[in-house]
Amino acid sequence: IPMIEESQDLNVKAAFANIGSLQIELLQPVCGTSSHMDFLQTHGPGVHHLSFDVVGDHDETVAAVAKQGIGIEMQGRLGDGLTFTYLDTQKELGTLFELVDEPDGFECHAPVAIYPSGQQMEGESV
Repeated sequence: IPMIEESQDLNVKAAFANIGSLQIELLQPVCGTSSHMDFLQTHGPGVHHLSFDVVGDHDETVAAVAKQGIGIEMQGRLGDGLTFTYLDTQKELGTLFELVDEPDGFECHAPVAIYPSGQQMEGESV
């Protein structure tokens, strides 16, 4: 099972749009070996995965779906907290399913830019 560690040479540009409790995530693989790059090279641009927050224990949930015969495409961690697992559901469902465990208080890296430009980010001085 490929496990992405921060030290690996993997670069993905990401854009997020939050609409209520829905988040749309646009990913552009730039370099490195990953499920994202494999998908882009095989299928071209498209829907790589649908993501679901895990309620309960992430590892228990992954083990439960594995017992049902669903494989793991890729797993990884972001920073000190967020854990994700891409389930190998492409053939059966036409896309991958992602299980995410985002602990309370987890913060991702600060954005490089905000659209529309000119908006002030929280905590940023003018």
